[in-house]
Amino acid sequence: KTLVNLWNDYYKGYYEATFPRLIIRAEDMMYHTEEVISKICTCGGGVMRDDFKYILQSAKSGSAHSGSNGLVSTMVRYGNSTLRLDGMTEEDLAFAHRELDPELMKTFGYIMP
Repeated sequence: KTLVNLWNDYYKGYYEATFPRLIIRAEDMMYHTEEVISKICTCGGGVMRDDFKYILQSAKSGSAHSGSNGLVSTMVRYGNSTLRLDGMTEEDLAFAHRELDPELMKTFGYIMP
């Protein structure tokens, strides 16, 4: 199995689950943080605090996480459709297109690479 298979299986399991759940895309947390957090709080019966703060540096520390991205560098990299695919070969892209579950991709608002 590959990471793509794991992604397909993991998210399909939650998507098709019959129990209540929240599925939150990482990019929505990155680009619409306050709105998403507010909706999560409301969904859980709470209210978002007024003192919301963005953390710009990487949340990871220690030598094992050297080179980790903070909020701004992550937004720059993944918010740019050219940089997002940087380093992927034609073979990588063909594999992704062939193996990613098209229903999940559409459901979560993703475009096939």
